[in-house]
Amino acid sequence: MPGAVPSAVPGAVPGAVPSAVPSAVEDVGPYGLSWQDGIVLVQLRCGKANALNPRTLAAIDQALDGAERGGARGVVLTGYDRFFSAGLDLVTLYDLAPAALDAFMREFDRVMLRVFAFPRPLVAAIGGHAVAGGCVLALAGDARVMTIGEARIGLNEIRLGVPFPASALEIARHA
Repeated sequence: MPGAVPSAVPGAVPGAVPSAVPSAVEDVGPYGLSWQDGIVLVQLRCGKANALNPRTLAAIDQALDGAERGGARGVVLTGYDRFFSAGLDLVTLYDLAPAALDAFMREFDRVMLRVFAFPRPLVAAIGGHAVAGGCVLALAGDARVMTIGEARIGLNEIRLGVPFPASALEIARHA
């Protein structure tokens, strides 16, 4: 079935979509981890739309640390509900001082490049919208699977003329 989660995904039911994967065994607040046969499912749960802010980037980083420490053979990264990730959390970032915003963008680059260069296969299981930075996060994986339906994926900042970080451009170019 197109858009279905492969049965190798931890806790997946054949034919189930990524957002329907049962909740993770290890709940660590903004994300959950579940393991099966050496594959770790990382489910991001950072706010209503998994918008990328300092907390979300830290969650991705910590989840990858856990996968590496646990000797994962591969990682499946997914969101929840209607969002894989809505991209940068503009509301939070708007309130940052210029130096803090620069630091955040450096951290965004570092985490996206970490996902991109992760030493084990990393699949983005997209069960909801993946726009702007959320699309970059999905593109940083080795492969992507997406459900059929209303979910959208894309780099809308290009159409709007918003500057595109060099790391994101390189990730998109190599995806």
